[in-house]
Amino acid sequence: MLHAVRFLLVLFVLAGFLITCKRTSDKEIAPETELKILELHLAGIADKNISIDHAKRLITIQMPPMLPSINLKATYKLGRNARLVRGAENGFFDIRMLNKCFDAPRIGLTKADSTSDVPIIEYSVVAVTSGKLTATLKTPIEHEQTDVTTISIPVENLYGSETVVDALVTREGSSEKISLLREPSPVSCGWFTTGNTANQIDILTSRQLQPGRYTLELVQANGTVVLVPQPLLVKKGIPSLRANLWTWGVLPNEPFQVVGYNLFEEDISLTIKGKDKTYQPTLTDFSNTGTEFRVITPDLAPGNYFVKVNKKNGDEVACLKVNVLRHKGQPVLMSISETSLCMNFEAFPLSRGTKVFVNYTPATAGRQPNPVRLDELLQFTRIGAVPGTYNIPINLYQDFNSPAYFILPDSIPAGRYEVKLQVKNPETGKLSLSETYERMVEVR
Repeated sequence: MLHAVRFLLVLFVLAGFLITCKRTSDKEIAPETELKILELHLAGIADKNISIDHAKRLITIQMPPMLPSINLKATYKLGRNARLVRGAENGFFDIRMLNKCFDAPRIGLTKADSTSDVPIIEYSVVAVTSGKLTATLKTPIEHEQTDVTTISIPVENLYGSETVVDALVTREGSSEKISLLREPSPVSCGWFTTGNTANQIDILTSRQLQPGRYTLELVQANGTVVLVPQPLLVKKGIPSLRANLWTWGVLPNEPFQVVGYNLFEEDISLTIKGKDKTYQPTLTDFSNTGTEFRVITPDLAPGNYFVKVNKKNGDEVACLKVNVLRHKGQPVLMSISETSLCMNFEAFPLSRGTKVFVNYTPATAGRQPNPVRLDELLQFTRIGAVPGTYNIPINLYQDFNSPAYFILPDSIPAGRYEVKLQVKNPETGKLSLSETYERMVEVR
């Protein structure tokens, strides 16, 4: 009996040992144990400065002041049966993703034998700076005005620092601080990137500044101001125009604005050319940043004119059309089958049965909230011994890939024609006509 009891005790102990071993073995192969980043090595960063907290699934990198590249060679050691599917799978880690403007980047793992690339677990990666963000510029920044420019500033301790959310400039002799961002906001760090060059901040700006010498300051998200040790030297660039609303139409004697870049009074001239005469208008109210000036129009009769902007040396900056209207809201016929809108009053040929693109606006007055769909057509009036008027339907503009067009029917006789745009309001029956197009059409 005693032997039997001893035998049963031995069996119980052995069973408990086997159960314990099985549980230990199960735990060793459990996903939460085997899916680990055991080691991570990044070129240019000492191993001692990379720590891994498995409980928090957090990788902390103590950043050096400078890095050799924005893409650091990454090697790692993973737990058993683990496969890396996100973060450094191509063998490199993009250090720009550590910008605090964005969410912390993640390195994701799944099982090695899994066919899915969806991570089962992820480690977050955060950077800790080893010092204050410092601009290391050695020479002045020469900035030539254009529509959008990039100002690049070399720095130390960029990675892991608070993000830069604004850049302020102060012109020499002034105390006014001007933001290089037109609309600074809490998410302005999206305007500042670490660029394609390591240890460098790129400021994207469309701000136009008065030529001169400026101090430059970077403002971080926590309010810290970093002074750039070299000045910003703003110089005039190449004159150019932006889209101008005045190309659609102005009333007689109504001034209009010309807007663009590098439009300075001492550098710019402007002429207005009609079919029979050229005018030299008065230019005034030039902005000190070169972004606009005002044109005081001479007493122009309703019709179509060309505005030519030149540099003082004669080089052409732009040539656009201005339409002088009889009344506000008059339709404007901008172009027929033309790629150029400059300085041409000669007749041109059109073939019947061919699609011809047309550019126009049915009303220069402001649109109503619920505009009426207008009926629009081209009115061809024959000039010569046998006059006649022909109404040609317009296939309306749909989108940028489907511009408005018309097709001359075979029934329209050959000859020269004056063309107007006719617009009808179907609710009121009211007709509106544009001025005669500046070029005659020769139907062949």
